[in-house]
Amino acid sequence: MSVSAFASVTKANTDENLKLSEMYRSDHNLRKLCLFSNIPHDEYNRIYIFPAIERCMKIAIEYNTYRISVDSGGIEEYCQLACAFVLGNNSNAIIQNRCFGVQTISSTGALRLGAQFLREKLAYTTFCTIHPDCRGIYNSVFIAAGFEQGFTLRVPEIENTTFKYFLLDLERVPERSVLVIGICGITSTGLEPTMFEWNKIAYIVARKNLFVFFDATFQGLISGDPDTDAYHVRYFEQKGFEFFIAQDFSFNMGLVSERPGNLCVVQKSASTCRNTKAILSEYMRVSCFTPPVLGAHIVSKILSDIYLREEYQENLKAIVLKYEILRNSFICNLKRFCKKYDCEKYENQKGLYVNIDLTLPQIELLQNEHIYVPNGGWFCIAGLNNVNMDFFCKKIIETVSCANTENSSSAIPINKERIDAANSRSKKTSKAKKVNVNKRIMLSEK
Repeated sequence: MSVSAFASVTKANTDENLKLSEMYRSDHNLRKLCLFSNIPHDEYNRIYIFPAIERCMKIAIEYNTYRISVDSGGIEEYCQLACAFVLGNNSNAIIQNRCFGVQTISSTGALRLGAQFLREKLAYTTFCTIHPDCRGIYNSVFIAAGFEQGFTLRVPEIENTTFKYFLLDLERVPERSVLVIGICGITSTGLEPTMFEWNKIAYIVARKNLFVFFDATFQGLISGDPDTDAYHVRYFEQKGFEFFIAQDFSFNMGLVSERPGNLCVVQKSASTCRNTKAILSEYMRVSCFTPPVLGAHIVSKILSDIYLREEYQENLKAIVLKYEILRNSFICNLKRFCKKYDCEKYENQKGLYVNIDLTLPQIELLQNEHIYVPNGGWFCIAGLNNVNMDFFCKKIIETVSCANTENSSSAIPINKERIDAANSRSKKTSKAKKVNVNKRIMLSEK
């Protein structure tokens, strides 16, 4: 028998989230926890569907209102509403017809579509992303699209010298590169640049002729208000930048199975939009011919009906409030199980994630306890509920204590960069310096 044509195929470099998914699925323990997924879940570990979305979906399925014919660019009404959702109804780009959308399969499809266009038609070869990347997909998408080199930028956070390093990294990026950055929730702590700092980013982007590719996957899930979360991208639009936006309604509307996405394109002139849209539509045609209709149809109904939209926004505020309650419950439980545990750094965090600075040995210990968190030392708050909260907090305390006993390290993981930044602001006198040093010594001895 002849040798198989696939004999030379080597194993792929599996994405971290895929590895965690495989481990989680193969684990048959009833108490297993999935804390790497961004999908909202209810108390029974089922995917949470917003009430407004569920009601609209039932009507669409019952009366078959979604069975319509579409072209490769998707539903035109959906694309227009999606663009207005992120840019605002009063956007100059929309009023002047300098903006359009192409329906995609989730934001990953939008990233892939935009990356292919930037590489093949505009000859971009390098890109840069935020590190750590909470989505874990940017590098794979842009390398698959033909980009030759990628750069990682240190995480920008407010009131932290890390932002200074982020700007220094951005200055070192080659000219005519693509900057991939989220419009909100860009860090695992939820702490993001201020408006003044975004102004500095815009200045460097203009001077180095960078092309910004925004990711709007979590719009509305950080503050509870879609307009507030989109403030930074609207600032770039007002400044006259050209950019792409990868949109996704899978998480902020609970349409995980339908995966409605959109690539929003903002240009300086309306005359160039027609040719760009034709090329992007052709890319979609050869990849999936036409995008799925049901999810896009539901999003269109929600965004076009004033009453459904108001109900949806109330649902959105409720889920964000739930995340805040879960975060506070997590902090209170840590303090209850271990009074010496320093939870102050968690109190200022917000958004979908909680960064607890776990080390790799500690993460492995948690996996042995059937708790699956990413290697970045953070976890997604959406995976917690009132049923599993106590179990998770107890295991965190046990794991940190066990790892510290083996490694003879401090009881709490310390991020040196953050400690140095805090000390540089607080050490105003020599006496204060001695106090801080003594505190650090006492912590290490414990």
